[in-house]
Amino acid sequence: MKFQPSGIPWGWLYEKVKFFFVVFFLIPFCFVYHMTVTRTNLVAIYNPGPARFWFHFFMGCFCFINTFGNAIMAILTDTSLKRITSRHAFEGGTYCEICKEYRPPKSWHCHKCKVCILRRNHHCNFISRCVGMYNQRYYLLYQAYFLISTVYSMYGFMNIIFAECETTLDMVLTLLQMFIPMASVVIDVNEVDIVFFWYTLCMYIHIGLIFWLTFVVYYHWSNALKGVTTYESEKLSKATNSDQAPLIRNAGPSELKKNLLTIFGSRWYLAIVNPFVDSPVPEAEDTYESDREKMA
Repeated sequence: MKFQPSGIPWGWLYEKVKFFFVVFFLIPFCFVYHMTVTRTNLVAIYNPGPARFWFHFFMGCFCFINTFGNAIMAILTDTSLKRITSRHAFEGGTYCEICKEYRPPKSWHCHKCKVCILRRNHHCNFISRCVGMYNQRYYLLYQAYFLISTVYSMYGFMNIIFAECETTLDMVLTLLQMFIPMASVVIDVNEVDIVFFWYTLCMYIHIGLIFWLTFVVYYHWSNALKGVTTYESEKLSKATNSDQAPLIRNAGPSELKKNLLTIFGSRWYLAIVNPFVDSPVPEAEDTYESDREKMA
């Protein structure tokens, strides 16, 4: 018996469902819950002054706008070979047998997107798009702000948990009872409150997310600083020639600046705080324009 309808790839469908769930449900839901429930409980417990009250209000909004905004821009920004109108051979580039087009260096064909991607980094399942030249900025900032938002949200949960317990020992014993029910036979502690249980569970989920996001952010941002794509990084790690690795890993300040400007553009100082600001990448544009002029 066939459970998969003819012509529907389950891998593609799973990727789309995961993408819509994370971007359009999970992120907005966490923001609304934090602003309406968690923040309300924190205000009731600690009664902050106007300065702290509005600081945390704008901090929550800032994190959400940059997390959600960069995710949306990473999805909507076209980074394929279609952005180049001229179809000449590029110096140092290759020819795609599938697209029947010449492509610049570091550009590769994605079989999921079914098109060649400019400076293709990798295909990300969580945004259901390839990360390339024009949307890598949004992808990196999406990761960074997702991590910052998770840490900030966990900070709120921890403050509520600490307020529920008189001492640190009470908190440890209550947590022990919650995860090891038989401990209540030996340890005389109060029953676990449902609110305490919920916020503690959220805190542990956030801790797991922080560990995972820290690894992801470190990996992709370190590649960006080196000026290499994921494909090149994996190839480098498998390279037998050890003389090549230090040349890429030990980039100087000028090289680091050049690599970051290639990703974040000339208006990088606005791009890192506003996902909707236009920050062109003049160096990449000039490179492709010069190649077109040479071959014209």
